[in-house]
Amino acid sequence: MNRRTVLEAAAIGGLGAAFSASAAATESASSAATAQTSANTNTQTTRTPFVRAKDGTNLYVQDWGTGRPIVLLAAWTFNSAVWGEHIAALTAANNRCVAFDRRGHGRSDAPSGGYDVDMLADDVAVVFEQRDLKDAILVAHSMGTIEAVRYLARHGIARVKKLVLIAPTTPFLRKTEDNPDAAPIEFIEAQYGQIAKDYAKWIADNEAPFFAPDTAADRTRVPPHDFDGGHTKGPGRIEPSDVDPARRQGCQRAIAAHGGEDRKAH
Repeated sequence: MNRRTVLEAAAIGGLGAAFSASAAATESASSAATAQTSANTNTQTTRTPFVRAKDGTNLYVQDWGTGRPIVLLAAWTFNSAVWGEHIAALTAANNRCVAFDRRGHGRSDAPSGGYDVDMLADDVAVVFEQRDLKDAILVAHSMGTIEAVRYLARHGIARVKKLVLIAPTTPFLRKTEDNPDAAPIEFIEAQYGQIAKDYAKWIADNEAPFFAPDTAADRTRVPPHDFDGGHTKGPGRIEPSDVDPARRQGCQRAIAAHGGEDRKAH
């Protein structure tokens, strides 16, 4: 596990510790959407922008195009807008793209609880079910890979044909006897403390591991307020969790991409 992964893991876990005290109560996004038309319809339909999670949280969903569904799960602090260029290209190739804002991120509600990995995976299930997505390609980046694998473990593979994990943080983050390459709990807790004390300084101090030296200047030095989501909005602490048992579920086809240049900002 490289330093970027450890630092990002600490940020994920320290979400609530840093900002729960100052997070304002968010206004409910809008009434939830009802279940939607078939995933593979040949006619473009009007789709409502929200689905409702099982605890009543409204989740904002981008749902574009027709054809085989491709479901996109973003990294921590990023919302569905990060997939914009990909959605444009994939829908032009006759695919249906579905990307939603994780609770506490973007235009989704930010409830005071429900940030454990099981609930986040259940939110993914709600999107699949209420949008009636079948035979889907599930694409997940960074923290989204944890949600994807836990979703498969809890809800099965019936709706997913292929799985793509980009820069995954699986199987889990804490160092144990059977996970020796992960981070010691003492290091993770120290990162939590730094995030809680001064998040902006933590971002500045740890910027380098996220970018390769030849990364374009306009894709580096992103100020903290440009990162969307839980660090400013979500009052809950997103808890890293062991997703190793989920591997037994399997998909008919799965790809994991985590190359030597994965530090680049794309």
